[in-house]
Amino acid sequence: MIRFRPFRHAALVGALLACLVSAAVAQEFPSRPLRLVVPWPAGGGPDIAARIVAEHLGQRLGRPVVVDNRAGATGRIGTEAVAKGEADGYTLALANVSTHVLPVAGGLKLAYDPVRDFAPVGLIGGTPGLLVVHPGVAAKNLAELIALAKASPGKLSFASPGTGSGFHITAEMFRGAAGIDLLHVPFKGAAPALTEVLGGRVDMVFDQQGALAQVAAGKLRAIATTGPKRWSAAPDVPTLDEAGLKGFEALSWFGIFVPAATPAPVVARLSRDLQGVLGSAEGRKALLDRGVEPMPGPPEDLRRRQSGDIERWGRAIREAKIVIE
Repeated sequence: MIRFRPFRHAALVGALLACLVSAAVAQEFPSRPLRLVVPWPAGGGPDIAARIVAEHLGQRLGRPVVVDNRAGATGRIGTEAVAKGEADGYTLALANVSTHVLPVAGGLKLAYDPVRDFAPVGLIGGTPGLLVVHPGVAAKNLAELIALAKASPGKLSFASPGTGSGFHITAEMFRGAAGIDLLHVPFKGAAPALTEVLGGRVDMVFDQQGALAQVAAGKLRAIATTGPKRWSAAPDVPTLDEAGLKGFEALSWFGIFVPAATPAPVVARLSRDLQGVLGSAEGRKALLDRGVEPMPGPPEDLRRRQSGDIERWGRAIREAKIVIE
């Protein structure tokens, strides 16, 4: 005798209906403009990368992708708005280490979870840090810099955009990997930190395009970059891994997330078109011209990058006893 199980039957019907609704939503997606929330001010590096992607992604989707700058609280205001927004694929979040890694690595209690509350769409690209020293520092390469630091522990100094900033943590990772003692001199922003190194009042700093321009002008000396491979904007500068710190990596990346409950077919469509942007000659050139190395790949690549960086950066935060605020 076959027994009718109404609750199991209802569950199966409910699941089937959910799949049908999800498929229908994906089939008509997108039917209106999309919004890419950039949780930083207009004009900065993240905003520029977002506008490049938004323009090319909109062309592929057949609908405009409007950039919405929602700055504040180190990117957390705009990020929270997306986490608590509609999970329909029409609201995207531009993310980086400061929004989706450091809060978790530093143990912050937020109104949202940077991992659980988001579904990855894909990486956009990354920019390595550039370690530079003032010309007055008697070191022309990494080996000489490490030897100099070991000869006078605590004498060499490094500038950062502020305690707990990405480049502060990068410098702490470098200090630990090299086994050296350096003096941290924090500033309120990247510009004043770089200015003090240019003036010779601080010995070194990790920076990006700003430092690269000063190296080209002969005002600073490049030692190494922090990425997994050489930076196309500075092809003659070795990575820290190549220069002797095996396995060292600290990359500033950009990616796109959507609210966690966004239908899988919609996420797949967004990811497919994002890969199209990164694989196109126009999209790649636009990003490379801004110093961003395109990082095409499936959504899982972004999740793996996020998870790996939470572990990597978290270890540096704990070892240096840095308080993330």
